[in-house]
Amino acid sequence: SAWGAKLSSRLTEKLENISPNQRVDIIVWLTQPDGWAQRRAELEQMTGEARRRYAVQSMKDFYYRHITSVRDLVSRLAQDGKATFGKDLWGAFSFSAQATKDAIMQISNHPDVKFIMLDEPFPHRFMLPYDPGDPFSKIEWKINNPAPADITKATMSNAWQITHTYVNNAWSTGYNGDGVIVAIIDTGVDYTHGDLSGVMWHNPGETPGNGVDDDGNGYVDDYYGYDFYDHDSDPMDNPSDIHHGTMCAGMVAGDGTGGWNTGAAPGARIMAIRTGDGTNFCSSSDEIDAFQYAVDNGANVASMSYGSYPSDGVKDYYRYVIDAIFGAAGIPLIVAAGNGNSSGGHYSIPYDISTPADIPPPWYNASVSDPAGPVIAVGATTTSDAVASFSSIGPTEWDFNSSYTSGWHDYPASSRLMKPDVAAPGDNIVTTVYGGSYVYESGTSFACPFTAGVVALLLSKNGELTPRQIDSVLEVSATDIGSTGRDNYSGAGLINADSALSLVSGKALAIDSTRFDDSATGDNDANLDPGETGNVVIYLRNAGSTSMSGVNVNMTSVTNPNVTIVDGSSSYGTMAPGETKVNT
Repeated sequence: SAWGAKLSSRLTEKLENISPNQRVDIIVWLTQPDGWAQRRAELEQMTGEARRRYAVQSMKDFYYRHITSVRDLVSRLAQDGKATFGKDLWGAFSFSAQATKDAIMQISNHPDVKFIMLDEPFPHRFMLPYDPGDPFSKIEWKINNPAPADITKATMSNAWQITHTYVNNAWSTGYNGDGVIVAIIDTGVDYTHGDLSGVMWHNPGETPGNGVDDDGNGYVDDYYGYDFYDHDSDPMDNPSDIHHGTMCAGMVAGDGTGGWNTGAAPGARIMAIRTGDGTNFCSSSDEIDAFQYAVDNGANVASMSYGSYPSDGVKDYYRYVIDAIFGAAGIPLIVAAGNGNSSGGHYSIPYDISTPADIPPPWYNASVSDPAGPVIAVGATTTSDAVASFSSIGPTEWDFNSSYTSGWHDYPASSRLMKPDVAAPGDNIVTTVYGGSYVYESGTSFACPFTAGVVALLLSKNGELTPRQIDSVLEVSATDIGSTGRDNYSGAGLINADSALSLVSGKALAIDSTRFDDSATGDNDANLDPGETGNVVIYLRNAGSTSMSGVNVNMTSVTNPNVTIVDGSSSYGTMAPGETKVNT
């Protein structure tokens, strides 16, 4: 192409059909910053909240150092009236902009620029079994309408999805998701619903409605989350559309105030992140911004119940972006597997599993060529604990060159990737709906957030679990359904919350941070210089759910042969759940 290899095909096509002064919305992807591979490897050795915080700070530090020269170029082009800088997408080492043909070519020629694409929404769909004549209609029965006969397996207090996955048994052990933040990336949430109003996340640094960005995170009045579709601080679900996000939120944490326990983790908190209105979706740059918002503002697990047909370009984008943001931070992303072709049938294999559900999981069949990703894909089951007819079927493939990496070739046609990873209730489930009531609903859209709720149960017992550990616990404890063994319909089987929770240790000590202190014995530069003696200061946190006594840390060895441990023992005494102490 005359436009160069750094431009996407869609952008090239666009440039060939516009005037010289017309601007185009683009995303500019930078090359990988020097030292990032080493930092990412370091992050892989960390867990929990400490990893999330360090990952976010690292992504920002590396991005803002790396973008300096390219940013200067865009500023010069802006002075010439050829470009306008958009958003810093630090989580994916990229930024958005508007630029003319000439400006795009100048930006693409910069050595720190890897790739430029159109900033546009992908053709997403929500994971509902659609009426092909009306792609946004949904299969819905009000609670007061006749229900399928076997729904009577559930009591009036517990919706059937609670009892079929033994979530109620898990609750009896004392864990309900308390302290865990679940990001719902969807159409927004009706945060006034009686079953959801008490479980909404509240940004602790923000005063709602004062028109001020109190916490300095770049978003004004983001009290419940943020609306990246309408670009405002109100992530309320759209009252005139499908209420998809509210239904998903009910599967995570619907607390039964109105009579039905619908959510797996009623003690968790819902962070509402709005990326669409049920019919249309935000731009790709806004979606990346939404992802990095979730990670930056403390989400411990995220739920994403939409996806796209798995073309190579879409697969390439999502695998890179999701691994860059959620993967680096160690945050599991639970994704709906898809509902076949959304009109009662299925796409041909290997195209039935939607993207990004088709991304290799953290544990079983994890990619051997890259750090383990964060995506756990979920299929849907019925009230008979069978796989729903609409639930997407694996396997999938990964074997093509990439615009962002050296390529994805870990699952060619000769050794396809089994998907989904697990299955959960998703056919005629009971959940919350906009306006304060309940509905029966169907789709892998609801199996996904229900699984995210079960993950919240696990994290409320041990906040240091990695996506790999979470995936392994869910899969090992799952109830095999259908044909014996793993398969491309239900993965490892139907999730079992009680069995999964029993595999998780409730005691977990986490090192939040460390520093070197040479203020009393050296030159106070926080480095161990030749001939110096100093103290290694270790901030230790009890990330478990029970008090721990007699806590001691012993440093037994160092890798540098020139460094000698003078005193390697520190006592922290008794530590309450959530308490952080430092050795002195």
